[in-house]
Amino acid sequence: METHSQEISPFFGRSAVRAVFEKRLDAFRNGFRQNVGILSPPGLGKTSLARFFLRKVSGTEIIPIFIPLAESDSFHSFSRRWMSGIIAGCHQAIFPSESQSVRTCVRRLKTKIPLTIQKMGEIKKLVSHRRDEQAYRELLHLTAALHQESSQKIVVVLDDFDRLSG
Repeated sequence: METHSQEISPFFGRSAVRAVFEKRLDAFRNGFRQNVGILSPPGLGKTSLARFFLRKVSGTEIIPIFIPLAESDSFHSFSRRWMSGIIAGCHQAIFPSESQSVRTCVRRLKTKIPLTIQKMGEIKKLVSHRRDEQAYRELLHLTAALHQESSQKIVVVLDDFDRLSG
C-alpha cells in the first residue's frame, strides 16, 4: 500500500471557518479594520489555523506577524516576544526565503524600517527601567510605525490572546 505524505490543511472539514477568514481578509484588504477571535478548548487546532492563515497572506501586500503569548510571562519576556514577532514577520515579508537569527534580521531591517527599529530600542530602555505601562503602550503602537514606514497593511495574530490580560 502506497501512502503520500502531504500537508493537510487545518481547514479540512472547516469550510465555515475558512469562509469567515476569506471574508475578513477581503474586507481588510479593502480598508476595513478586522478582528477575528478563534475560541475553543486547548488542542483543537487554533494555532494551526492561525499559522495557515498567515502563510496564505504571506507574499502579498500584507505583513503577517505571529506573536505567541506564554502563560506566566514576565513583562520583559512578553515585550521581547512581541518585538521578535514583528521583526520575524517583517523580515519574512521583505526577505521571504531567508531565515536568520533575530540579531541578523534587525541588522538587515535597520535600513528598511529604521523608525520601527529605533522605537524598539526605546521600548527596551523603558522595560529595563521598569516603566512597563508606558512600554506596553509603545509596544501596541509599533505596528503603526511599521505601517507608516512600509506602506503595507499589518496583520497581527496573537496566539492564545486570552493570556494578554496577564
